[in-house]
Amino acid sequence: MLISNTFSNINQIKSLQAQVSFQKRDKTPAFAKNTLEEKEAEFLSQNQKVQIFAATAIGMITGLALCGRRQGVNIFKWEEFKNLKIGSLEILGLAVGSLVGGLTGGIAVDKTNKRDKIRESLQQFVGNIAFPLGFVATGNMLYDAAVKKFDLKPPVFENKIANAISKSAPVVAVTAGSLALGIVVGNKVANLVNNKIFKKDEERKIKMSDLAAHVDDTLLGATLVAQNLAPAQGTLATGYGTASAIGSAASRLIPPALIVPGYVAGTAQ
Repeated sequence: MLISNTFSNINQIKSLQAQVSFQKRDKTPAFAKNTLEEKEAEFLSQNQKVQIFAATAIGMITGLALCGRRQGVNIFKWEEFKNLKIGSLEILGLAVGSLVGGLTGGIAVDKTNKRDKIRESLQQFVGNIAFPLGFVATGNMLYDAAVKKFDLKPPVFENKIANAISKSAPVVAVTAGSLALGIVVGNKVANLVNNKIFKKDEERKIKMSDLAAHVDDTLLGATLVAQNLAPAQGTLATGYGTASAIGSAASRLIPPALIVPGYVAGTAQ
């Protein structure tokens, strides 16, 4: 009997030791566990991301169709689509379509982060599209005006490649400088606008993912350079006159590039 009681006491002691040991190992407070579980639940699933991407693409294509209708072009017919002129105004329209689509799709599948998505949409449009695009178009327009007013001419060389570089280098420099300035100023203005609207003092810094949103500005710059090399009717402010193969190819890449800002806004958390 004494031996039986002794073994029973030993088992109880081991059981208590095991419980104490478990409690020491698991030091996470209950509220922290709940917070972690909520955070895990906030992550978007692959299916949700696909839905947001689809909504963004639909928004961008809708904007593209409206641009085509304005120019009398059916974007669903390749022979007509090739004649679609994509300049500054068209880029803004496509960007709005992309952001509206991404925001709508994002809120539909992830209502808990609605505020973050709206804030990111404003950041994308103001900081990554409107200001950089405006700076690039304006910079090139001012350069073109200066060239005409002061009759500026690049050095002429016997080599065709050297001549092409000589002629395009100033436009490339103006485009790059305007884009860099537009990105910095746009980011500052976007932060001011967001902080004013949402009554929350936060500084949203420039991210690597933002670079994708500037593809449209870079491609617009490419069309301007192409126009400079192969002049055609049109104006620098709208980006028309992309008669060369380089300008035409660059302008065709702008629509898919503008899916990025809408998708980033739709997946913001």
